[in-house]
Amino acid sequence: MRNEADTRADLIDPKLKVVGWGVLEDSFIRREVICPGRIITGGKRGTPVSSDYVLVYQGRKLAVVEAKKESLSYSEGVRQAKDYAERLNCRIAYATNGHEIYQIDM
Repeated sequence: MRNEADTRADLIDPKLKVVGWGVLEDSFIRREVICPGRIITGGKRGTPVSSDYVLVYQGRKLAVVEAKKESLSYSEGVRQAKDYAERLNCRIAYATNGHEIYQIDM
């Protein structure tokens, strides 16, 4: 079974390209830092929060895609996808394990 990074590279990235993301003019696939991490003791920051994919068309963020490793259920990322979509003001959120996908219309 693939880990999350391999699932993204082997399964999700190719599917996004097949449907035109990052290929068609004005379409981009981004990794968005949502928050730089909570400030902790000593002025350091905690772990930053980043989305796996933000789908951008003509400068507008349309959707967030939360990827999970292949062995997990595609629905495992639903909570994160909804959270990231809300924070980034995206109408659509997806959670996927590379084989199945769950779509949320915010």
